[in-house]
Amino acid sequence: QLKLATVGLGSASLLETLTNRPVDIIPQNAYNSESLLAHPALQNVDGKTITIFRGIGGRNLLAETLRERGAQVNYAEVYQRHCPQINLQQLEKAWQQHPIDAICITSGEGLDNLVANISKKTAPEQLRAAILNCRLVIVNQRIESRLQQHGFTQTPIMTDNVSDKAIVDAIIKDLM
Repeated sequence: QLKLATVGLGSASLLETLTNRPVDIIPQNAYNSESLLAHPALQNVDGKTITIFRGIGGRNLLAETLRERGAQVNYAEVYQRHCPQINLQQLEKAWQQHPIDAICITSGEGLDNLVANISKKTAPEQLRAAILNCRLVIVNQRIESRLQQHGFTQTPIMTDNVSDKAIVDAIIKDLM
């Protein structure tokens, strides 16, 4: 019997809509590869064939760990990631009119994209400094461990997971 697994609730909802059946395996505590790998159904996968649908160049932790547990793992790379280009002049003007109190970062790739857009070569120094001094709302410790190396100065707000509710709850808790 084919089993469906996803890392998060949003993916689970979409997968259920597309397949007209429930998702069998969803992490309970956090929505990431580590939590998915901790699920009891993925502990004994020796001899199983698993296909991971992902973007080109995604993390390898899931496949590597499942292979170590004896599974044959294949990738179906179904989308490509691109760094969005920010209109820095518009952003600087908007920031001057309405300073931003926090920026939400939900992935290491999102952090990389932000940093690429505010590089010393491209961003006005005042805007770059404002962003690096802005409070970040982040969803995991992998992101937190990289903040200082990129020059961010504020202690981030950490969420319990990547859900909208967890992000809003963390911001409200921080404001109280």
